[in-house]
Amino acid sequence: MKDKPILDSVDVPSENNSPIDGTYPEQQPKKFATFRELIESFGLKPKNLALYGMAFTHASYYNENRGSPDYDRLEFLGDAVLDMVVGDLVYRNHPDWRSGKLSRARAQIVEGKCLSELAINMGFAPYVRFSVGEKKNAAYHNHIFEDVFESFIGCVYLENGFDFVYRFLSKLLYPYISGGEQAGAIIWKTKLQEEIQSEFRSPLTYQVVSESGIAQDKTFTVACLVDGVVLGTGVGHNKKQAETEAAKEALLARKRG
Repeated sequence: MKDKPILDSVDVPSENNSPIDGTYPEQQPKKFATFRELIESFGLKPKNLALYGMAFTHASYYNENRGSPDYDRLEFLGDAVLDMVVGDLVYRNHPDWRSGKLSRARAQIVEGKCLSELAINMGFAPYVRFSVGEKKNAAYHNHIFEDVFESFIGCVYLENGFDFVYRFLSKLLYPYISGGEQAGAIIWKTKLQEEIQSEFRSPLTYQVVSESGIAQDKTFTVACLVDGVVLGTGVGHNKKQAETEAAKEALLARKRG
């Protein structure tokens, strides 16, 4: 059953006033004169534009502007919808693949780098609202664009239902779903796990070394270890991302000998 649109009172994103030097995606010129034009450019007819506005509002902005709810709940919903749709699309488009390869393909598509690149290519970045302090961290906003993409998908689902968002994602993600090379790209944690299992009796483990930041926007440092020996460390804006970076560093270090 399709949920009703919510939060009509939320403001539509205003101009992002990050320091302008043109280096980062959010500092690029907007593709459209208005936020509504951006949303409508994807063939959508927003019933509640304020709902989409919430999807483009980072928690730091909400902390400074209590009347502007952030994308936290929409991100949760969009993430679940993405997992379901991408899993189904990969399954249907690759009937000869076993479950392990299907899982790796889905993970490759819904992982942070892919989603943040989609958000940037779709022109989302200049419309995202940050706090005054957060705007200074433009070099570290890729994870936020990933969240915004998931939140945007949550909006599309709420306003149009599952069948619509399924067709929408089928077209948008077709190059990733159909591309065997992209889908078969290396998954760092899986590859490291396979190497460790073949060489050691002890299991590979991941340990959080430190975490910082507010509850809605933390930074984690994670180490991957075997028998207490650190093989690599990684930093990310969630534990999964930090673990992936740690596995990547460990694999590259092993290759260097």
